[in-house]
Amino acid sequence: MPKVLNVEESKRIIPHYESALKIALRSDCKEAQFGAVIFHKESVLAEGVNHIAEAFSGKECSLDCPRRRMPQLRGGVGAELCIATHAEEEAVNNFRNLPERPGREIEENSLMVVARLKERRQVLPDTIAYVRCTLCAKKLNETNLAGILFPKSDAGGITFSYFTRKEFAVLSAKNLAEKWIELFPFLAASKP
Repeated sequence: MPKVLNVEESKRIIPHYESALKIALRSDCKEAQFGAVIFHKESVLAEGVNHIAEAFSGKECSLDCPRRRMPQLRGGVGAELCIATHAEEEAVNNFRNLPERPGREIEENSLMVVARLKERRQVLPDTIAYVRCTLCAKKLNETNLAGILFPKSDAGGITFSYFTRKEFAVLSAKNLAEKWIELFPFLAASKP
């Protein structure tokens, strides 16, 4: 299970989270807007926003995305059909393409924070709602980042759930498999 940062620990994350919210406003996805920031201490190293992938230029998310035309696909199921580049994916790509990539020690102590908007308003879903994208989990594992942070509501304000790369990958696969079975119960009966 993820570590949940307390309000005091979360205060140092808030500026990066606010940056991720602003970045999410640039998204052209009609379903949900995501922003991601990779940072080390106070320094932003890379950022990403979910957007329609270049190969689908001229297409509209809500009209042309195969996943959106299949309402039974939700909760991460069918993410591979999405025509958008995910914010986490773009942040990792931007990080990997930095002209002067930080040394391994800095990378291993850097984090990614993700923000989500829906209809341009902040969304603080249950953390598990974020942790179903195996595409993003695989991309994160191509780095040496310490982990990934997702916001959550707390009586004292916003706090963050922290996952190591491995925790995020394992939990994403588990949650996605459970969602597949929830949506398509016949899959549970077909276990080998």
